[in-house]
This record gives sequence, C-alpha cells and structure tokens, in this order.
Amino acid sequence: MTAPLLVFGWGNPSRGDDALGPLFVERLRGMAERAGLGGMEFLEDYQLQVEHALDLVGRVRVLFVDASLDCRAPFEATAVRAARDLSLARTRSRPPPSCRPTGNWFAPSRRPARSWRSPG
Repeated sequence: MTAPLLVFGWGNPSRGDDALGPLFVERLRGMAERAGLGGMEFLEDYQLQVEHALDLVGRVRVLFVDASLDCRAPFEATAVRAARDLSLARTRSRPPPSCRPTGNWFAPSRRPARSWRSPG
C-alpha cells in the first residue's frame, strides 16, 4: 500500500551542501522510526528524474527537499500545485542535417525511411 506522505530529498552527498536533501530524509526517517510514526515513505536520489513521477502516484502529500542558493535562511517552504507543463517536451532547435531522417516521412504514399543519413 502506498503511504499518503512521501518525503523526497535529492542531492549529491559528495558535494557538501548539495547533500541537504538526502541528509534531511535520512534524519527524518530515523526520527519517524524512533517515534513509531507510520503513514510516510522516504525517497532519496542524486537528482530529480522524470521517472520519479511514478513515485508520486497515490500520494496525498509530497515534501520535496533540495538545497538552494536562493531561499531565505535558514530554510524556505513553498506550496506547489500540480500543473501541466509541456515546455520540457518541446525543442526549439533542429538537429544538424547529418542527423535528419532521409526521405519524406509524411507523404501518405511512401513508407518512412528506414535509415538515417550519415555524414560523408
């Protein structure tokens, strides 16, 4: 069963202050275990990945913990609301000609090209 609360911290412990997320999760996990608190899960990783979206499914709340140079001392908590954002799914640049597919991929009477043009 999925716990209603996920505490998710990320950062690289070998980078000193960037380890804030994983160190926070480690300490909070220990405190919760000693106090016998349930209903929460803990997750730590080196960086936030798109696959982590699956870890959010079924949660009531998620606490994201990461180091920041821009927050007010000693820490800052900000409420975040889920929203659709397709900006990361789009690209504004075109691949170089050597990486573009050959043939006309969109002509209804032709099959898509099966190979990529290589330079030279």
